[in-house]
Amino acid sequence: MDDTESIVRREFDAKAAVYESNRLAPWYMAHADQLLKHLSLQGSDAILDIGCGTGYLLRQVAKSRPGVIGIGVDIAPRMVEMARDKAAAETLPNLAFVRSDWECLTGEARALLAEQPIACAVCASTFHYFKSPAAATRAIYDVLRPGGALLILERARENSLLTGFWHFLHKYLIGDSVHFYTSDEIAKIAEQSGFHEVRVIAQLRRVFWKNKLYTSLVLVQAVKE
Repeated sequence: MDDTESIVRREFDAKAAVYESNRLAPWYMAHADQLLKHLSLQGSDAILDIGCGTGYLLRQVAKSRPGVIGIGVDIAPRMVEMARDKAAAETLPNLAFVRSDWECLTGEARALLAEQPIACAVCASTFHYFKSPAAATRAIYDVLRPGGALLILERARENSLLTGFWHFLHKYLIGDSVHFYTSDEIAKIAEQSGFHEVRVIAQLRRVFWKNKLYTSLVLVQAVKE
C-alpha cells in the first residue's frame, strides 16, 4: 500500500459514519442523482460502482430497478461496512460490497466480478484518485460485457479555477497521485483504453449549489463494442 492509498483510505474511513449526513452529503448525493438520469439498465443487469462509498447510488438503483444486481468496490473498509449495513437495513439483497483498491483488486473482488457480466460501470468523483488512469480504465473495459457502458462523473478542470488550483497543489506541492482532468483528457484516456462512442453527455455548472460555493461537473460516457 503506497502513501496516497493509505491517506485516501484513512480520510474516507474517518468520514464513513457521517458521509450521508455531513455538510457535503447533499452534494455527493446530487452526483448520484445526475448519474441515475443516464443509467440504462434492464432486468437482471449488473452495475459496478467504483469508489462506491456508503453505497448511496446503488441503493437508489436497487429501489428503482429491483431486479438489477449492484456491485460496489471501495478502498475504505469503514465505507464498505456502512454500505453493507445500509443495504441490509433497507432490505436490498441484490447489492454486494467489497473492500478493494480498483488498481490492485483483491481475490474477493475478482471473484465477485467474475460471477456476473457487467452492463454498466460508474466512476463518480473517483477518477482523479487513480494512480494510473489508463490502466484503471482498461480494467473497467475488461469487466464490461460487449455493449456495456462506462460513466465517469468528474470535476471539469477547464471550467473551474478552484479545481485547477487543487490540481496544482496536488501535483507540485503535495506531490501525490491525485490529478484533476479536463473533459477532453478524460475522453482521450477512455478512447486509448479501447472504448468507442466516447462523448460528454452532460455538463453541470452551479454557484451556491448543494452547500458548495462553485460546482463544475462533466459526465463522460464510453461504450465497449
